[in-house]
Amino acid sequence: MRKIAILVATVLSTAAYSQVHESTDLYKSISKSDSLVFDIGFNTCDIEVLQDLISDEFVFFHDQGGITSSKEAFLESIQGICGLPYTATRALNKSTTSIYPLHRNDTLYGAIQHGEHRFFAEEGTNQKYLTSIASFTHVWLLDHKAWKLSTVLSYNHRDVEKHSGELGLFTDSEVTNKWLQAKNIPALGIGFIDNGQIVQTSVFGELNH
Repeated sequence: MRKIAILVATVLSTAAYSQVHESTDLYKSISKSDSLVFDIGFNTCDIEVLQDLISDEFVFFHDQGGITSSKEAFLESIQGICGLPYTATRALNKSTTSIYPLHRNDTLYGAIQHGEHRFFAEEGTNQKYLTSIASFTHVWLLDHKAWKLSTVLSYNHRDVEKHSGELGLFTDSEVTNKWLQAKNIPALGIGFIDNGQIVQTSVFGELNH
């Protein structure tokens, strides 16, 4: 009986620290922090938001770009991305996200977030297209009850070629707008969905309000 009790206790202890459900406070907290870092900090180039959410001990491992071993160097790289001639954005594939708690003596001190994300480029106001897909592992640490992104592993990058039609229809703005005028269509929006995620959007024409 004692062996069975020990086995049950071990199983319960392991289950308590396994992947958490979407309904838990930890999952919601990490998801919110992820959104602040990427949807606001990265996607809108809000460096002040990143300053507050990135740990002073930050380290970034990239399978193509090497190691970024400081918070300051990482923020500089983000500013460089923000200076590109196109707008770069990141979208989380929520269906792939898993979050695991980190405990020390039964006290929560951090969490591991794993999943897949996608990166897009937008040129001007008409075209947004998928450029790459990658896997990631993030380590979040509690710092005075605030979540800080401490370690990032970004790997398994798969570049996606920008597609263009032979005649330019739905890819070239000038060609498409002429086609819309010929068909008496004021505006047209096109979205490409892959695995339940919108990976590319294009808007042509104008709507008169």
